[in-house]
Amino acid sequence: MIERLRRWRWQIAGVLGIAGVLVACVLLVARFWPIGPDYYFTFHRTAEKWLHGETRLYDDNPTTEIPGNPDIGFFNAPWTLIVLVPLALLPLDVGQAALNVGSIVGILLCIRALQQTKPLPLYALVLALANLHTLDTLLRGQIDVLPLIGVVVGWWAVQSKRPLLLSLAFALIAIKPLNVALPALVLLVAVREWPVMEKLKVVSLPVILFGLSELIFGLDWPLRYLAYGKFVPANDYLSTSIWRGATQIGFPVWPIAICAVIAVAALLIIVWRTGLSQWMLAIALVTNALFSTYIHGNHYILLIPALVVVARRDWRLALLAYVATFTPLLRLSLGFEAARIDVVYPLVLFVMLWGIKLAAARVAASRASGGNWWAALLSTLTIESQSECNHWGNQ
Repeated sequence: MIERLRRWRWQIAGVLGIAGVLVACVLLVARFWPIGPDYYFTFHRTAEKWLHGETRLYDDNPTTEIPGNPDIGFFNAPWTLIVLVPLALLPLDVGQAALNVGSIVGILLCIRALQQTKPLPLYALVLALANLHTLDTLLRGQIDVLPLIGVVVGWWAVQSKRPLLLSLAFALIAIKPLNVALPALVLLVAVREWPVMEKLKVVSLPVILFGLSELIFGLDWPLRYLAYGKFVPANDYLSTSIWRGATQIGFPVWPIAICAVIAVAALLIIVWRTGLSQWMLAIALVTNALFSTYIHGNHYILLIPALVVVARRDWRLALLAYVATFTPLLRLSLGFEAARIDVVYPLVLFVMLWGIKLAAARVAASRASGGNWWAALLSTLTIESQSECNHWGNQ
């Protein structure tokens, strides 16, 4: 009994110590970090207006609210306010600091989760944090770490067979779903054989949040959301979409469309045949980013799991991918039109991830009498998926 009390005392002291460090970090960031445009114009303003009863979300033509200082649009799920309202109750600088510190902690926890099944070198952590896309997210005051956490939690939930945890993951993914739609589909494919009751648990939290949103924000909020885009057009001048880049340089889009269909189909077939693994999670994120119709530099923070998988395989490949995160510097001399070059980062990761597995499959096939690379690839990924499931199943 005394030993248990002593252990509890140390645990409480540890929690209080961590909380103290986080509070100190928030105050320090609030003191020196500039206010991000996305946090101020979108997240803080929307939460503050909702608290004051000035918006139901997705209102008609919000761009005319303040001449010369327009709203830049709130395109997130209504339950994003669960995070934003507490931040809006704090002073502006403290609220954004709490978001940014929470984002860094979220990234670290995601990497820690990915590290549980396979060792990860320290430099991978450094590469994931110290790059321009992570900095871009923090400077903007963006919330892209929330869907990142959702994707990693979803992978963890599938491997450990925890339907309620997967339900939480889908609720987080739905906050900003466009650039995590393919990973979400992969998660759904991975649980297709779960019992019906488990599947109902998986969809429970998103359904509950949707229903509560109907009560709180009005039954017509989905319709208002769909109409919202005509008043607040997409911010395209910083878009790094491969489609935008192809149009700008006069390259036909049909070869890109064919590649996109093949890449998505191949991924879904493999997941259907072998189950889920870190590699498949990484390639789903990269494929989504590479062929997304709307993506900015801050969205590339979602590619951290892919960078981690590459870094675990070869430090030279990881370093090459890391160099590709610095293409935004070209805007200093080439202007914002050069934003399209940022697509090099997901492209490099896409080639690396497929190259690593295909090379391993060819080696395995050459060693097996009468083997072929496709069967070897499926066998390798099946073993990886089962290994990860066994690891979490023993926790």
